[in-house]
Amino acid sequence: MHSEHVRVLIPARNEEHLLPSALHAVRSALRFARDLLALPMAPDSLGCGVEIGSWQPRNLEAHITVIADLCTDRTAAIAAELADEVLVTRSGSAGAARAAGLLRYREESLEAGDDNVLLMCTDADSVVPAEWVVEHLRHRWAGADAIAGRVKVQDWSLRAPALRRRYEQNYAESRGHVHGANLGVSAAAYRAVGGFAPLEVGEDQDMVDRLHCAGFQVDECLSLPVVTSARAQSRVAAGFAHYLNTTEAAL
Repeated sequence: MHSEHVRVLIPARNEEHLLPSALHAVRSALRFARDLLALPMAPDSLGCGVEIGSWQPRNLEAHITVIADLCTDRTAAIAAELADEVLVTRSGSAGAARAAGLLRYREESLEAGDDNVLLMCTDADSVVPAEWVVEHLRHRWAGADAIAGRVKVQDWSLRAPALRRRYEQNYAESRGHVHGANLGVSAAAYRAVGGFAPLEVGEDQDMVDRLHCAGFQVDECLSLPVVTSARAQSRVAAGFAHYLNTTEAAL
């Protein structure tokens, strides 16, 4: 049976309260994908890039790694219960944490010549939709080397009402969104551009820029956004919370 290989990476810093929801959502997305891919006939929902006449049931092999970086709470312990692998680091930056999470796999896959693995990233304060894995696989089958998905904020209750309107207007009017909370890349493309740079913020955009420059196909996925937090206290300087705080202060 043909196998699809997916590796999910989640950096976390003091996320004991939100990490369980993030991990349960990833598990649900993997179960959904595993059940769909195992069907004897290709369902219409698989969409682009799938030749229905040549469809064969597929096995999904997946691995979830949580990088507990500079944590002083129970993040690592919770991850040990719900993830497949936990790395405890003191890198101090999102880019370095993501890179550390893929370093060992990058070396192992290079030796094995395994370039077909889909590396997927999300964040510990985010909840992926049920079809998250399937949607990224659709883009891979259609020829994408990387997939940049969107995010949305579901709970604005702790923010000024005007912030939601301003944010959603700005977001809808712009394109080329890149979020570490919703990002996929093939192992081959990731390795070719050197992976994530050890940046405190913007490591996701930096890697996608290098993918573009190297000629890889990067699809912008407009459907199935990942739900992320609108909290006011950021885990990293100049992160998403900082952006919301700055926008809210300018209203």
